Amino acid sequence: MKGALSSWSGIPVELAGLVVHHLHAHVDRVRFAAVCKQWRSAAQQVALPPPLPLQALKDGSGTFYSMPRGEPLRFPGCDDDIVTASGNWLVYNRLHCLLLVDPFCGATMTLPSPPIIYCPYNSDDGDEVDYSTIFVLVKLIVCSPHLIAALFQDGSAFWVALSRPGASSWSVARKLPMWIFDIAFYKEKLYAVSGWQDLLALDISVDDNNGDPQVAQKNFRWAHP
Repeated sequence: MKGALSSWSGIPVELAGLVVHHLHAHVDRVRFAAVCKQWRSAAQQVALPPPLPLQALKDGSGTFYSMPRGEPLRFPGCDDDIVTASGNWLVYNRLHCLLLVDPFCGATMTLPSPPIIYCPYNSDDGDEVDYSTIFVLVKLIVCSPHLIAALFQDGSAFWVALSRPGASSWSVARKLPMWIFDIAFYKEKLYAVSGWQDLLALDISVDDNNGDPQVAQKNFRWAHP
């Protein structure tokens, strides 16, 4: 046929863009861009919606599943002891820190280890006693390059904490209801869901001494739809 393309790599950028726009899985977009230089250029020029997220079972296997086909994937260098994930960041609990790894680009980020908190309580004889507890990480949100929010568990109680990459400690919100079961970050605000299904809006401030983020202890409120 007159005018036929000598190869698929010769299709117009606009047509290649239409093709990649219908690829919803990240792995399919990577494969498309790997075909040739022209297709890679087309994939970089097209404004694409976020790809479908990868899913992982809580079995410690380190295997991810690409939606919508459920294709199993494993990332080289990613161990099986993943604690949780936030966006592209996989979270690992190391000896002296929390290590975040982006398997797509190889970037890493370090955060302080789960905090040890000394909490006073009144003993049976009325004396105030301190006890220490090590928190277990339940959920972590990378809100921005300079703000990390986390939900930690202490027995049956849950605590909200803030930090930033490279910081030495977490700032724990102590005056919130103890039973916070989930957190979310939306439009520069941190929200928490209590065990009574109440939604709290938490204001974030900055410590004047060290610049670390913290929950404004006296400035949280019930959020209304």
